[in-house]
Amino acid sequence: MSGLSHSRSGRGRSARLSLFAACLLVLLLAGLSPWLKSRLPQRPLRVAASNSPPYYTIDPDGRPRGLAVDVLNEVSRRRNIPIEWVIITTPLAEALRSGTVDLVPVASVNARRKEDFHLSQPWLENRFCLLSLRGGPV
Repeated sequence: MSGLSHSRSGRGRSARLSLFAACLLVLLLAGLSPWLKSRLPQRPLRVAASNSPPYYTIDPDGRPRGLAVDVLNEVSRRRNIPIEWVIITTPLAEALRSGTVDLVPVASVNARRKEDFHLSQPWLENRFCLLSLRGGPV
């Protein structure tokens, strides 16, 4: 029974941390809004989405859904920054370099990306682990 309650509290903590991170992103982008608006193109900001649950999923109608979509849509609404979701199947770097998209809201940080792109402070961090049965083959 204690394992079950620990599992539930872990999920609850993870959900609270995700919500906190999403709210933090909204506040961060809200504070940057005047500066950001002066630098935005005179067209909707093209935002990348791919099938990467839970941050993005593509529904049967081809529309992106998920945590990143909800957060960026809310920022867009609150700050009146028009966005257009672009479903990408190419690597993130290629989509940015080719001009297919202007922004990738969920990307990991690595040395190459630090050299080639502007990276914000992380708005969400996860700590995943491997899970297996005790006494199992792994």
